[in-house]
Parts: sequence; C-alpha cells; structure tokens
Amino acid sequence: MVVVADTSVLLNLCRVQLEDLLPQLFGEVWIPPMVEHEFKQLAGVSPRFTGLVLPAWVKLSSPPTIPPMVTACANLDPGETEALALAMKLRADYILVDDHAARVAARQLQQRSTGIGGILLLAKAAGLIATVRPNLDRLQREARFFLSPAVVRELLRLAGE
Repeated sequence: MVVVADTSVLLNLCRVQLEDLLPQLFGEVWIPPMVEHEFKQLAGVSPRFTGLVLPAWVKLSSPPTIPPMVTACANLDPGETEALALAMKLRADYILVDDHAARVAARQLQQRSTGIGGILLLAKAAGLIATVRPNLDRLQREARFFLSPAVVRELLRLAGE
C-alpha cells in the first residue's frame, strides 16, 4: 500500500511517539518537499514540536507537478497542495490529512483520505494499539491537537470504547 502524508499527521503522531503506526498500517509513506520543509520548520520553531525529527522510513518525492484541478481547490496550504498532487501522481491508496479544507479537496479529487482519528481506528482494528481513548487524550494534551467533542465521541463509538 502507498500513502502520502501531510505535515500535521506526521508532526502530531511524532509528538506522541505513534509515528511508527504509519508504515505498519500502510507500508510506503511518501511526502513531497513542501511537507518536509514544513515539518522541519515547525520542529525548529514551534515549542510543541521542538526537536522532532522526520522518521527515516518516510520517502521523499521530487517536487510534484501541481495539476490545475488541485490549484482550483480552496484554502489549501502549500504542503497540502503538494501532498494532494503527489497522491494523484502516485495513485496513492490514501492521503493522510487532518485539515478540513484538505479533506474536502481530497473528496473533490476522488482521493481516499483519512486523518489521525482514522489512523487510530485502523491501528486498533489491526491490533497495533489496544485502545483509542488514551491516544486521543495524549494527542490533545501533549500535541495540543484539536478534536471537537463530537468527533471524539464518534471516534470512541466507532472504536467501541
């Protein structure tokens, strides 16, 4: 399986030491150069991500050509734009994004997407984590990752917790 990750997914999973779920669940994890740049920049200046290192198993692509259909999507940052273009180029099985605009764009571009919540559900189903709740709590507390109470309730319902 091949997936393309956006910056937020990698940073937040690295922050709570859950990044190794990605290759276990998906195999190949690719990023475009802008995602690498954003990751390193935030790891250098943001107190909550200080010192994080991009995992060695992440595969870096060359800069993707951005198709007009991607540039037409609203409210994407440069990393999301490149990640969506790369996902299309690689015919990725998933694009890993958390931002609402990126998820909307993925649907418009007919790209399967999931975010950190979906990754945790898949990890529980695969037996890689025992429960979702403590991982959601850590993400919210340690990474200051925002999830609405309604999303948390739905994730816990789907996880059977």
